[in-house]
Amino acid sequence: VRLAQLEGKLENVTRDERRLERETAESEKEEADIVGQLENSAFRIEETEESVAEAGQRVELLRRQCADQERVVASRQEKREAVKARLEERRKHAREINLRLNGLRREHEDARMTLAQAGNEAEAIVARIREDYEIDLLEKLPGFEGEEIDTETLSRSIDELKAKIQRMGNVNLSALDELDELQGRSDFLTAQVNDLNSGKMKLQEVIRTINRESRARFEETFGLIREQFRVVFRRLFGGGKADIVLEEGKDILDAGVDIVAQPPGKEMRTITLMSGGEKVLTAIAVLFALFKARPSPFAILDEVDAALDDTNIGRFLGMLNDFTDKSQFMIISHNKQTMSSANVLYGITMQQLGISKKVEVKLEEFESQVA
Repeated sequence: VRLAQLEGKLENVTRDERRLERETAESEKEEADIVGQLENSAFRIEETEESVAEAGQRVELLRRQCADQERVVASRQEKREAVKARLEERRKHAREINLRLNGLRREHEDARMTLAQAGNEAEAIVARIREDYEIDLLEKLPGFEGEEIDTETLSRSIDELKAKIQRMGNVNLSALDELDELQGRSDFLTAQVNDLNSGKMKLQEVIRTINRESRARFEETFGLIREQFRVVFRRLFGGGKADIVLEEGKDILDAGVDIVAQPPGKEMRTITLMSGGEKVLTAIAVLFALFKARPSPFAILDEVDAALDDTNIGRFLGMLNDFTDKSQFMIISHNKQTMSSANVLYGITMQQLGISKKVEVKLEEFESQVA
């Protein structure tokens, strides 16, 4: 037993020895790696120091270049300030010259106007003396004539003016009063035009408001009628489908209305392509849809059942009875089935030749008497 224990301890020691040898080998390998990394790091440090030294030299060089550039900039700034000062001085001098030039231009214009006025006055004086005293100053005073005065042109102008004065006739002394009257009339008409324009603008605004409200109400009512028409059409035809659509590409208030329907067992088509009975029944569906959307207390139906067969008349009368609690219907008809469903019958008879007579029959009272 003791030998076995010792052998176990020996085996454990041997395992520990092997483990330590492996760990020692790994440690030596790690040490070698660390030594290599240290050598590599030392090499990189040397390279970095060399780069830092070179960078320091470049920084020093750049500093010297910056100092040179600053001196150049300062020199150019001084030159710029000097040029700017000279430019400002020249601008000031140019403004002074412009002021003097404007003053000379004004003086020249005043002198020219004075000269022209003096020439006109001289011409007027010469003409007035010639006309009043028949004395020609240009002949009496040769030095009076200026170089720019053309006597022939002046004489023709005087003659033309005299002719115009003669053609004008007598002076209208009431012209100012007439002018005031016309001016007042013009002001009145201008005020009327402004009122009309203002009324036009208000009217256009009212029209736009009405159009907006009309569009909104039309869309609401059209949607309601469209939905009711689909329901009524299916009930009258016993199936199928139909729709009411607006004409595309136009304003909703100006667009036309198309009715398309598909009776049971047939294709979808417009109302113009239907048979006579289908057209009548579709029109009746539209009428009852209108009554559902906007009920009316009274309605007159003229020969609406003329093109319907007995089955469709029965559907029509069944639909009509749904509205009798809210509306009264007067139906002009020759159909017995329609007349038999009425409460009161009115007719015209001619018992004597040339004499018409109204006949009234209340079916409820008649039925009660028969009962």
